[in-house]
Amino acid sequence: YANKLRNLHRQNHTMKNTLRLPAAFLLGCLLLLNSCKKEMTDITPKHELSDASTYDAKNAIDWVNLFRKIVTTQNINPPRAARVYAYTGITLYESVVDGINNNKSLQGQLKGFNLSSIPVNTDSIDYDIVLNEALMLIAQCDTIIPSLTAGNRDSVNAIHDRILSAKSGLVVDSIITKSKARGMLVANAIKQYAASDNF
Repeated sequence: YANKLRNLHRQNHTMKNTLRLPAAFLLGCLLLLNSCKKEMTDITPKHELSDASTYDAKNAIDWVNLFRKIVTTQNINPPRAARVYAYTGITLYESVVDGINNNKSLQGQLKGFNLSSIPVNTDSIDYDIVLNEALMLIAQCDTIIPSLTAGNRDSVNAIHDRILSAKSGLVVDSIITKSKARGMLVANAIKQYAASDNF
């Protein structure tokens, strides 16, 4: 009886070792495949767009508050004030729309704001920089805010420079350049749209 138990124990032990070897091999293969997959992912060029929802809204809020200050301090009448706020909102939205999941641009939806006024973005950009550049140019546009006072112009430059300098060292120069160019593209399209509204 004792011999049978010993033989059974040996067979059991041998079977466990036999099963352990393929299991260890399979686990090793899975780990190797996973590390290869990770390595391949790491070397793939990243052209994905940034997710606009990950940005803090503070910079956008600061800009909107500045436009409110401009309207108040320059005694802009209600119809023109509504127009200022409308173009501010459109500019803000169009600056970040490419980074919003399931986005839909206002181009082709607003009368006179034609499709392809702003080409679709295919680059990685910083949306804070895009909206910063676009809103600065809108604030300085005479057809939207006529005769911007020297004090308000200083405020516009101050907020623009503060946001831009905060990005220095955190965002690579090539992204800063592309983001500023994108902001200028958005602003120019909005200015052209504003010039055609017969106000």
